[in-house]
Amino acid sequence: MIRILVVDDEHPIREWLVHIIRSNRPDFYVDSAVNGLDALEKCKETPFDLLIMDIRMPHMDGLEVLQALSKECPGAGAIMLSSYDDYNYVRDAFKHQAVDYLLKTEINDERLLSAIDHYCSQKTASRNSNHLVSKLRSMLQESDGSEQNFLGELSQYGNLKPQGAYFCFLVKPQADGSPFKPSLTLTEKTVLRFCLPVDEKVFMGCVELLSHPSLLTLMQTQSMYLKKLNSYNSLSLLLYSDIQHDVCHLPDALKNLYASRDLDFYGVQFCRPEPFENDMELRLNEQYIELFELLRSHKHEEVLPKAENLLKFAEHVQYPNVDSLKILCIKLCESAYLNSCSIDLMEYHNYFRRLSAAVFSSENIRRLYEILIKSLSSLYSQKEQDNSVLSSRIAHAVSFVEAHYMDDISLVSVARDLHINPEYLSRTFKQQVGINFSTYLNNVRLQHALDLLKQTDYRVAEIAMRTGFQSPAYFSKCFKAAFGLSPQQWKASKVGDT
Repeated sequence: MIRILVVDDEHPIREWLVHIIRSNRPDFYVDSAVNGLDALEKCKETPFDLLIMDIRMPHMDGLEVLQALSKECPGAGAIMLSSYDDYNYVRDAFKHQAVDYLLKTEINDERLLSAIDHYCSQKTASRNSNHLVSKLRSMLQESDGSEQNFLGELSQYGNLKPQGAYFCFLVKPQADGSPFKPSLTLTEKTVLRFCLPVDEKVFMGCVELLSHPSLLTLMQTQSMYLKKLNSYNSLSLLLYSDIQHDVCHLPDALKNLYASRDLDFYGVQFCRPEPFENDMELRLNEQYIELFELLRSHKHEEVLPKAENLLKFAEHVQYPNVDSLKILCIKLCESAYLNSCSIDLMEYHNYFRRLSAAVFSSENIRRLYEILIKSLSSLYSQKEQDNSVLSSRIAHAVSFVEAHYMDDISLVSVARDLHINPEYLSRTFKQQVGINFSTYLNNVRLQHALDLLKQTDYRVAEIAMRTGFQSPAYFSKCFKAAFGLSPQQWKASKVGDT
């Protein structure tokens, strides 16, 4: 149901307008307001689709009402009523939500209803466009028949489906924070079939080529269109597909462009992307697993070169899933932190928060490289300093804890293994490692508990048993003291993040 509010301070005109609409459009809901203030109060109660409003009213004029409507009825349109002298003032109203204007001296039934019907048709087209955008997004992110569903939707819109040779494009603006809608090229030899938003500030479109003499001519027309599109907009990325002749290839062309939407991260600005290799993700994950194993086995001298190679590989192949790459980098730094010799688990969350913010805000591969290498270098520089001051006995104690953390060990049992006095071990351990023995033992156990929480579905009681804690209750107490959350809450938060 279309909801219309008539706003005019002159009673005869207001009632006449209401009568015309109700008599000719009985399915519409129509109400009236005597001035701008009254209109705003009614808009708070009812979400009107359209206001038919006088430009000159006491207390608050039509332009002031339009400015206030952006909060009360942000999706509503307005048809302004004016005299000849008000024309320039009405033009200013179009900067807000005005969609049409009518001169009071020329209003009749036909003009009024025509203006209303035109607004309704535009509103319907806008809603249909939103529906089509939804279908396009589903098609880009899913499979299993979504391609045919999208082509079927295009057919229902008539002229949105290309009939002859065509190509697709994707555009992203430069990151200046301003709203973006691309300025599109108009030429005699091309027809823009559609251009739709698919992500925040990412638009995808399809252009049909009207010249058919030869492939060379088609390519020249495509090149001319793309150059103008690039010059008309401040873009960080412009991608385009091969020229296609069969509309059945349209979904694949769009999907390939969408998969490449983060190529500007690698410095790409204008190109026709190649299809990605099927084993690209597998090869990247293999390098990540190798790094993870090096961290677990404390082969820290090999980590930095391998981390550099991982990012070089991603840059070389222009790995498309940039968010996934960033998550891998965060996991590597997190694992390196948790496998450090002397760590402060109370500081863990602050470190992780700072690192995540820096990594996800990195705008290019060079910046990501700097963050990863700097973070790993800082951790291992500190570790080398820690190891350099460890005596052979304390180094042996550290290794013993890391090898037997899951067993029932204590300061006394480790001292017995080293053939030294427990009090001497306690004092020397804290001097060289920086924390007391029991805290270090709990930290090592908590590190491994984190791994089990991430990588398995074990219950809290089983994780406590596998990591050497006295009881599930004591494990939960230590975990919450270190991380601020219980094991169950921590696992739930990680599931929510994914």
